[in-house]
Amino acid sequence: MNHNDIKISENVTVRYFPEKKFKSNFINVNFIAPLSREFVSERALLFEVLTRGCEKYPTLRDINTRLDDLYGMGLSTECEKRGKNHIIGLSLDMLCDACVYDGTKITLSAIDLLSRIIKEPLLENGAFRADYVEGEKAKLCEKIESAVLNKMRYALKGCSETMFEGEIYGIGAIGDKDGVKRVTPASLFDCYRKMLREDRVEIYCIGTFSEEDLSALSEVFTGFATEVKSSSSEMPEPHNPSEIKLREEIKEINQATMAMGFSLGDSQCQGKKYSDIIMMNSVFGQGTISKLFTVVREKMSLCYYCHSVVTPELGALYVVTGIDIANIEKTKEAVLSQIEEIKKGNISDDELNYSKNDLITSLRSVSDSAVAIKDWNLGKLLRNITTTPEKEIESIKTVTKEDVSKCAEKIKLDTVFILRNNKEKEAAADE
Repeated sequence: MNHNDIKISENVTVRYFPEKKFKSNFINVNFIAPLSREFVSERALLFEVLTRGCEKYPTLRDINTRLDDLYGMGLSTECEKRGKNHIIGLSLDMLCDACVYDGTKITLSAIDLLSRIIKEPLLENGAFRADYVEGEKAKLCEKIESAVLNKMRYALKGCSETMFEGEIYGIGAIGDKDGVKRVTPASLFDCYRKMLREDRVEIYCIGTFSEEDLSALSEVFTGFATEVKSSSSEMPEPHNPSEIKLREEIKEINQATMAMGFSLGDSQCQGKKYSDIIMMNSVFGQGTISKLFTVVREKMSLCYYCHSVVTPELGALYVVTGIDIANIEKTKEAVLSQIEEIKKGNISDDELNYSKNDLITSLRSVSDSAVAIKDWNLGKLLRNITTTPEKEIESIKTVTKEDVSKCAEKIKLDTVFILRNNKEKEAAADE
C-alpha cells in the first residue's frame, strides 16, 4: 500500500493512498488526544453536534440535502479508543470525479462541506445551540442504556473496565450517562476549541485525488494542533493479578453472558512477538477449529458461543461466552484447561495451519476496502510500528507451535464479569 504523506505541520498530516480500483473517494479525519475522564463525554458528543448543522447548512435536513446533491455522498462520525488514545472525527465517502457524467468536482465539494462542518459550527450566544446539544445528549444516553442489547459487547466492555479499574485504559470511549448529562453547550464549545488546538490530526485520503484536491484539504487544516502536548504509544504495565476480580450485573435478559479477562504477562505488540500473540489467540479461540469452539462449545456443550479477543497493546486477552448460569464454573474451568493445553504444546497441525491461513486471508483483504486500509494504517501509527500486511503475513508463516506455547506461558486470569438475571440465579440455587 504505497502512500504519500503531506505534512501540514508537526502534528497535522494528510496521508494519501492512491487506489484506482475504487469507484469512490474516501476522506477520514481523526482528532487524537489522550483519554481523559474529564472530557470523554464532551468528545463523544462533539462530532454528533457538529454534523447537526453549520453556518451554511444550519439543519440536519440541509446537510442531508447537500449530501444528496453530491450524488448521495456518505457522512459518518467516529468515536473510539485505542490504548491511551481517544479518537473522534468523521468520514466522507463520495463518487470519484471521473465517475460523474456532468463534470461536477465532487471531491472538492466534499472538502468544502468538511471545512464548513469543522470550522464554521452553528452557534448561539457564544456556544453550541442548546437544542442540538440536548438532542444529541438524549441520543447518547439512549445508546449507553441500550448497549446491554449486545450482550457480548457489553460483557467485554464491563470486563475491560473492571480489569483496568483506576487506570486510564478502563475509561469507555463514550463515557457514562452521568458524564453526558453534565455536558452544557458552553462546556462542549470549550472542548471544541481545545480539540482544534491540542489534538493531533491524522487525515486519510484513499482513492483518486488530484493535486488541487489535496491542496484544498491541506488548506482546511492549516493552523490546527498548535498546542499538542504529547502523542505517545506508551503501553500499560503488565498486570500480575494476586487475586481474581469478580463483577456481576443483573439485567432484564434471557441468557447469561460471561467475559473472562486475562493478563498476557506483557504488552509487547511489535515484530515477531505480535505475530505470536495473534496466532496464539487464533489457535485458542478464533474460528471453528479453535480449542474454545471445538472443545468447550461443541464437545462439552457448555455454552451457546465461546470465543476469544486479544488486545496486544493492552497486554490483555478476553474470552466471552453465552451460557446458562448453572454452567458458569464448569465453563470457567474448561476455558482455563484449554489455555493449559496450549501452554503444554498440545497443538495439532490442523489447528496451527488453519489459524495461519485464517490470519493470512484477513491480512490480504486489508487492501479490499478504504475503511480497512485506514484502520490498518491508523492502528500501525498509534502502535508506533513500521510494517505492512505483507510483512505480517511473512512473520505469521514462520510462527511455530513452540512460539504459540511460549506466548501462552505467562497468561493469568485477572477478571470475571457476569451478566445475568435474577431468575437464572434463583434457578441455579434451586439446583
